[in-house]
Amino acid sequence: MSAAVVWAAGLALLADNVERGEQGQYLGYTTMAMNAGVLLGPLLGGIAYDKGGYYAVYEIAFALIGLDILLRLVVIEKRTARKYLASIEDPCYDPLLSQPALNDDEERRSLYSTGNVTDAESESPATSTNPRSVWQRRLPPFLWLLGSRRLLVAMLGALVWGILVTSFDAVLPLFVTQTFGWSTSGSGLIFIAICLPSVFGPLAGYLTDKYGPRFLAAGGFLATVPFCVLLRLVTHASLEQEVLLCVLLAFIGLAAVFIATAGFTEIAHTVDGVEKEYPGIFGGKSAMAQVYGLSNSAFATGCVVGPIFAGLIKDHAGWGTMGWSLGVLSAATSVPVLLFMGGWIGDHKAQLEDD
Repeated sequence: MSAAVVWAAGLALLADNVERGEQGQYLGYTTMAMNAGVLLGPLLGGIAYDKGGYYAVYEIAFALIGLDILLRLVVIEKRTARKYLASIEDPCYDPLLSQPALNDDEERRSLYSTGNVTDAESESPATSTNPRSVWQRRLPPFLWLLGSRRLLVAMLGALVWGILVTSFDAVLPLFVTQTFGWSTSGSGLIFIAICLPSVFGPLAGYLTDKYGPRFLAAGGFLATVPFCVLLRLVTHASLEQEVLLCVLLAFIGLAAVFIATAGFTEIAHTVDGVEKEYPGIFGGKSAMAQVYGLSNSAFATGCVVGPIFAGLIKDHAGWGTMGWSLGVLSAATSVPVLLFMGGWIGDHKAQLEDD
């Protein structure tokens, strides 16, 4: 529960404080950190348990939690920073005497109370041109945002990304132990192969900002297909087989970086697009935290399904079948991602023809 709160709040804080054209690049750093955390957990846990025993694992966890709390205490929120930035620009500005800015609804009520608005002026674009805005304003943003195909596809990508990542968390340590005879530490070290490509997170974010999330996310899902299928070639203990497994896992990890970065960026773009189309629809507040909470729920669901999905298939059909099953899942996910991420692809083609 605490991880869900921290994840949603952290991504919302980042998305709210970064310009739209730079969100992908900064979310790339976030993706790098998230992938490192998810995939390095088994590595650090295995080494700590092997060298220091049961309690050493939790000592690392408590140390990281303490560092996280310290860093969050020194964060300056945007609304607080705005006061001090205003005082720098205007020496006469006093933050203690300043009044909080009114949102659209509060300003409209203030105008009515002073009689400075006419009936014609009272109809804002959001209410006069959008018949749904009246009841939409009365609902939590996440409820009616669930009707957005873009958001649903982004959540689907988060779900499948969670399945892919945690499938290897559950199956890989046992597989390398049984096949290669590795120790607990060695089975943890195999996750370095998946984790290392996370350093390309900022590059994936830069490309997402430049070309959009659609083709990068769809390409990431398609790129995992051949490498997941080729996992069936790893069958016995030898140096060549170990190298082959590490290379395949590295390419899968690289594809996951592009999937995650493009997905997080698409969620921020979806909220920005709704706010631009219907100004004031969120009552002067941001819906980023709620939307990223939905994304976190989808990813968490994938983390629950992934180990069960991969474990059952490996136990009943073998390692090779598990690999191509993940490939089929990725290929199927790439279709709705290609069609709907960033909006309907037909609209995108029409815009290109007009340009």
